[in-house]
Amino acid sequence: MTTITCDMCGKQIREASRHDNYFLNDRNYYTVMNRDVCPECKEELENAVREAMYSQKKYSFATYKATYQAAIDQNTRR
Repeated sequence: MTTITCDMCGKQIREASRHDNYFLNDRNYYTVMNRDVCPECKEELENAVREAMYSQKKYSFATYKATYQAAIDQNTRR
């Protein structure tokens, strides 16, 4: 039994599993840029990045990556 703490909200994730299968979806945490986040925080993070990217006039991967890194740095407790 593995317990992981979400780096964004601090919630403990018991029986942590990244197993993702078409028939059996028991993934209950994600690793994003070397940080472990729960599904709710991952969705919140992606929504924040999406809003920031929609405000940009021109899309570039470098801007997306920098925005994603800034959002995760702002929301995590490291």
